[in-house]
Amino acid sequence: MKLLLPAAVVLAVFAAAQADLFRWSVLEFVPGSLQTGGLTLANFRAALAPQYLGAIRDTVLPSTSTQA
Repeated sequence: MKLLLPAAVVLAVFAAAQADLFRWSVLEFVPGSLQTGGLTLANFRAALAPQYLGAIRDTVLPSTSTQA
């Protein structure tokens, strides 16, 4: 029971970091400015562009394979 509070703090910090990362991933990047644009899904579309699909496949396939 003593370790419940520190574990909850660690989880809260991790969740806050993940939420901030997601927030930045859906904002439009404005080159040459410290301001961000509106909400967009273009960042996700760019990450799924054909030139990156091979790298994604090469990462996902070995992580899902099982060894006997």
